[in-house]
Amino acid sequence: MGDDRADNPYISPVYGEYDGFPPMLMQVGGDEALLNDTLKVAKKAEKAGVDVTQTTYDGMFHVFQMLFPELEEANEAWEEAGAFIESIFS
Repeated sequence: MGDDRADNPYISPVYGEYDGFPPMLMQVGGDEALLNDTLKVAKKAEKAGVDVTQTTYDGMFHVFQMLFPELEEANEAWEEAGAFIESIFS
């Protein structure tokens, strides 16, 4: 964070403004330290009119998606990401 303030939206997206954002996919683990922040950002973006897809993967941890292909939940998350991208560009 250096000399910046914690409420800088580039440091904490909770403080960001989401008007005019494109559709967003937000994935978070249910045991993730940033779970509440993710849910707050999703709600804030939805309030700003953004099409938000937010999925909480029960029992998962920070960056669980990186355990693809060994972890089933990671596989599901990547499949969801692929479908989301296809839906945007089709």
